[in-house]
Amino acid sequence: MKVEIEGISKSFKQNVNFRISAIKSIDLQISEGEFLCILGPSGCGKSTLLNIIAGLEFPDTGQVKVDGQVVREAGPDRGVVFQDAALFPWLTVQENVEFSLKMMGMEKQKRKEIADKYIQMVHLTPFAHCYPHELSGGMKQRVALARTLAMDPTILLMDEPFSALDAQTRTMLHKELQEIWQKTGKAIIFITHNVEESLILADRIILMTARPGQIKRQFVVNHSRPRDLTNPKLIMLQRKIKFFLQEEIEKVAKEQSAYERTHTQVSVLSTAHNNMGTGL
Repeated sequence: MKVEIEGISKSFKQNVNFRISAIKSIDLQISEGEFLCILGPSGCGKSTLLNIIAGLEFPDTGQVKVDGQVVREAGPDRGVVFQDAALFPWLTVQENVEFSLKMMGMEKQKRKEIADKYIQMVHLTPFAHCYPHELSGGMKQRVALARTLAMDPTILLMDEPFSALDAQTRTMLHKELQEIWQKTGKAIIFITHNVEESLILADRIILMTARPGQIKRQFVVNHSRPRDLTNPKLIMLQRKIKFFLQEEIEKVAKEQSAYERTHTQVSVLSTAHNNMGTGL
């Protein structure tokens, strides 16, 4: 199922007189079965773009098409895995994975079979009857992934799902996610700010500019999996991506510094004005 992003722009109202432009004029196509990583500095609109593809937010201009149909709302063809696993604490792993299927009215035996399949796929069968508080952070994310996969979406949208995990757990989940991707053939759109993570996972990397986010560069990663980041060609590509990413990070830092200076001056002037006549 192909995703077409055509001229997407989105801004948010900050106050009565001011809007912040999050993303601007995004044009992008994602092929069926492609693993795409979207990389960029903090605040560049990566998550906003993902939410628009998911149908959770709506663009000011432009449109998203999935399999030729304009996205107007969330749908079962697009499954989302967020940074926070957001599991129901009163339900077991099995019950969490079955939850959406149950809400659809699927009969008990059928939804159990589907849940069992995906719990096994994420290697959590021994923990099927555990509750979220009994699981590690990595296990919780695997449950969230299994829950999404159980809905059988064509496209998997992942918003920095491993960013809060330790390096060892993240490495393990990178391996498992690639195995799932190869087994299922689903397209994956994966948001990250980690260059190494994008190189390990992606067929193609989209690098976004500082806000308002636009596409700065695209990088095709033509290397077989599993990937070794000590490979000289991958080291060169990593350096290239980091160079262009650093340009955007510096823009963010300069903008923040200018903002702080301006507001500090305004605060000082306001304080001086308020204190006029003090001590007379």
